[in-house]
Amino acid sequence: MAVSLYRGYSTVANQGLATSLYNIDLVVQDLLNQFNTRIGERRGRPAFGSIIHDLLFDVGDVRTESLIVADGQRIINEDPRVELLEITPNSASPLVREYNDIHYQTKHPFRF
Repeated sequence: MAVSLYRGYSTVANQGLATSLYNIDLVVQDLLNQFNTRIGERRGRPAFGSIIHDLLFDVGDVRTESLIVADGQRIINEDPRVELLEITPNSASPLVREYNDIHYQTKHPFRF
């Protein structure tokens, strides 16, 4: 059995007492926590979170798209466990802009 490089817990989407997360599962949950938190919402951590919530009803133009991509880059680059490879915005609809694909890789290989 491989040794866990990262250990943590999450009460999101975990049933019962099994709240432990390890390795890539923990990294993904930590990134999702930051994307799903409005910036400035965490007490004592005003820079934690994402600006996506503030741009929800903005016009889907190049400015909004660049703000969303820059925010995604900031969030991924702040986590020392991962390296950003590419962010591809969803251009299917001019009114709906979101992170379509975020490609990243972990800096440490995990053995399963």
